[in-house]
Amino acid sequence: MTQQAHSLTTALEYLAEERAARDNDASAAYKRLTWFDPTLPLSTKDVSTESTSVTLPLYPLSATYLPVPGVNHTLNNIQPRNIRMALDLAADADSENSRFCVTLSALDTGRLAYMGAIMRLTNVETQVNDGTIARIVVTCYCEEIVRIIRVKNPAAALAESRIRKSDEYLTATVVPYASLSDITATATLNGDSNGSRNDEHERLASRFIDEYSAVRNMYLNGVGYKELPPFALDTLAVDLPALSHDAGSMLVTDSDLFWKTAQIWQQLCHTVAAACQMRLSADRNELMVAAAMQKGGPLQLPVHPEDLSPADRRRLEQMELGAQEEWLAKGLDPCLDFQCLLTLKDPVDRIHFFTNMVTRERQRLQEEAARQPIEMEETNSSSEQPRKGAWFEDE
Repeated sequence: MTQQAHSLTTALEYLAEERAARDNDASAAYKRLTWFDPTLPLSTKDVSTESTSVTLPLYPLSATYLPVPGVNHTLNNIQPRNIRMALDLAADADSENSRFCVTLSALDTGRLAYMGAIMRLTNVETQVNDGTIARIVVTCYCEEIVRIIRVKNPAAALAESRIRKSDEYLTATVVPYASLSDITATATLNGDSNGSRNDEHERLASRFIDEYSAVRNMYLNGVGYKELPPFALDTLAVDLPALSHDAGSMLVTDSDLFWKTAQIWQQLCHTVAAACQMRLSADRNELMVAAAMQKGGPLQLPVHPEDLSPADRRRLEQMELGAQEEWLAKGLDPCLDFQCLLTLKDPVDRIHFFTNMVTRERQRLQEEAARQPIEMEETNSSSEQPRKGAWFEDE
């Protein structure tokens, strides 16, 4: 996979460090995020058990995948090492060798998160161009959360390997996260001896459902509706389903239901990100075409940033930075926030962190709704607004 320079993203280690340093409830979870350099040997002295370890292909991605049962994911492979990995996995599709580990790759540092997820291959589609495999599309699903304890071939992560377009992919030893020794929550969830904890479950569940329902209503009927791309509007009620208080009370004890609900929220984050990305792409195209036309002569399409003057390239960079800052300010993080969820073993800690994510969005939408009357008044009193890109018109 490749990442465009103007793509909006939260797969950035510096963001995790900034959030860990803040004085709020989320900072403790962000301090649990740990990263490693795949080109260096890993120390395993803190791992108490390797009896359940397995060695699998390691696939770094700028995305976080959740262990949701029955949900398939599609990965497009165009790099030689990823094509080779997909071919090797497809050769053993009916065995345990059809599994691989995905982990979050920080785009700013190149380091990888220790926490990952095992994916199992279910389908492979090969695209051939001029007799050469140009792309392999794989379908897979997430089985469980794991911790990476060792990279077997760190040389495969070196820059030289990528420059040579080597087809050697990373392999890593992983252990199931549930098998590590610091689990403390499971024993207290199943007994009646801790009544205060059960009361806490109910309070958390009730608060989560209230916050989620408020956000859902604002997306279906209010200010959040305008932030979604056109392709998401027709299915919004299905993609952001209503949740009952009975279902909410099970989020602490039913891990499958929790991860399924977390993925609903992650999909919302990705959908709003897609709308922001579409607006940025339209604005970029508009700026580059306008700058190219100012040069005079025939307009050659497509226009590339390197074709622009230094001043116009600076304007483009400022536009991209502004869009990234605006996206981060929304707080709808589809990567790092969910990476935190993967690291939290205690179900109460998970639902508490998740609820705070939803609360943050409810507060943001309410602030947006409070500003709307002023913005509408200013728009009505001004002249007709100019176009904002190839696919968007101001309402």
